Amino acid sequence: GRYLAEAGATVAFYLLKPRDSQTDENFARVEEMGLEVLLAEYDQRYRVLRHRLRITDFVIDALLGTGASRPITGALAGLMEQIAAGMAEIAAPSARPPSLISVAEPPRLPEDADARPSRPVVIAVDCPSGLNCDTGALDPLSIPADMTVTFAGPKRGHFLFPGATA
Repeated sequence: GRYLAEAGATVAFYLLKPRDSQTDENFARVEEMGLEVLLAEYDQRYRVLRHRLRITDFVIDALLGTGASRPITGALAGLMEQIAAGMAEIAAPSARPPSLISVAEPPRLPEDADARPSRPVVIAVDCPSGLNCDTGALDPLSIPADMTVTFAGPKRGHFLFPGATA
């Protein structure tokens, strides 16, 4: 997110848990840059999250790193339910299903504001949250991604169903 901000994008971080700038160098840089940081624990009824989803062009899903290996519960489950509900409020699902492998350029927003997507483009980091990267299993709360950016190559779960559709 901070690299996007350095490139001129308006960025807001919505965090499930607080981070400590004393022990987290990346978060310390985010704070030094004065970027907006929103904490789920202070977001009554997820109103800020819902508002942000309506005005956001891109959502970067980096909730779970390399994926889920057990059922999603607790505060994370609540957050993921709210993300799904917020996205559903914004627009109907895309008419075209996501491809399994894409070597195309990253999604770009049209210049014409009226032609912009009605919902944010979701870009997952390594794996969409809720995908088991080893087995391809999907948690019922998984966040479908329009694009997944992987590090060190694709994961086995990207190619196994039902995860291959996420």
